[in-house]
Amino acid sequence: PIEGLEVGVSYGVDGVGGAGGSQDRNTLGVDASYSFGAIGLRGEWIKVSEDPTGQPVTSKTEAKGFYVEAQYDYNSKISFGARYSDVSTEQGALTSRRNKFSTIAVTGAYRLADNVIVKAEYDLNNESELGGGNVTFNGTRINEIDNDVFALSLVGSF
Repeated sequence: PIEGLEVGVSYGVDGVGGAGGSQDRNTLGVDASYSFGAIGLRGEWIKVSEDPTGQPVTSKTEAKGFYVEAQYDYNSKISFGARYSDVSTEQGALTSRRNKFSTIAVTGAYRLADNVIVKAEYDLNNESELGGGNVTFNGTRINEIDNDVFALSLVGSF
């Protein structure tokens, strides 16, 4: 009903077998995109839960995440974009097993040909809520690690 708008909903149920028995996995996702002129907006939200049968409630795992993204096509060759993404995981009622990650990304792309672009991206990563702030790796608290990323890619699509 609205030109340029696309909306989707996905749901899946899966019984997964493994060495420790079986578990039920449920996945729910919602996505949308809207394009008008040189501007494109996209977003997605997803929730996954796994519940091992015959296991204590502390074994239940849940993950939720979303992203929102905007892109601007400056001209037929150059585009710019920004994205915010957020993921959280939780296992049972244990605060030491709750984690949250978020990323702010900025991008620039140059189109070399119809299906080939050079893309530069800088990701500002935030893990300030890992394991209740008590998780360490080689003596350093994980939420203190600086792992921002710059990537330069040559992307071909077909």
